[in-house]
Amino acid sequence: MSAPSTNVETQKRRHWWPIGVIAACLLFGAVMFFTIFAEATDDTATEVNEAAVTSGNSD
Repeated sequence: MSAPSTNVETQKRRHWWPIGVIAACLLFGAVMFFTIFAEATDDTATEVNEAAVTSGNSD
């Protein structure tokens, strides 16, 4: 059984869009991960929340 005849240039042109979308999704996921990580480890937000709880201010 022989391999099918493939045109590499045609396949490259057909696959750039799905590969680009996958790369964009990975980039978006990485940005979201680091944003959530930065917010979770932000000390100033924790201090503001603790101050609001202790003062009874529910703004």
